[in-house]
Amino acid sequence: MNLTDLRQLGKRLVAETEAAMTETAGFDLKPTEVTVLTALFANGKLSIGDIAKHAGFAQSRVSTAVASLCRRGYTDIERDATDGRKTMVVLGARAEEVAVEARQQEALPLVATLFPESSADQAEQTMRQLECLRKALDARAAGRRQSAPVESAS
Repeated sequence: MNLTDLRQLGKRLVAETEAAMTETAGFDLKPTEVTVLTALFANGKLSIGDIAKHAGFAQSRVSTAVASLCRRGYTDIERDATDGRKTMVVLGARAEEVAVEARQQEALPLVATLFPESSADQAEQTMRQLECLRKALDARAAGRRQSAPVESAS
């Protein structure tokens, strides 16, 4: 497997996960909307432009998704405290509710469906390996945050 294959695998796993979340919890979110919410959960308050950078989408696509999310209570819009011309997107109450539900959903059933010919033990072993991968990625991200240069306040 090369890096391109790994990237595609990650994208396909995200799509499968989003579909499973929608099916089991009845979320009314489109993939672009999930990506917008994911960026907000990871980074807090963001501008449309910042969300577009994080998601790799055009600003128009993000604007459409944010407008839809706002109408349904998933996000709210605020003016930037330092630049009143700038619009900031924040998580709404409904996003918090969905996040609680999503965290309660077990991933094992999805993993088991991805490997229909595997045993329950193999599916559980895959889950343990995925958990190790998650921890390694979390540690790597924490290391990057610690080594990032700090901007001076002057």
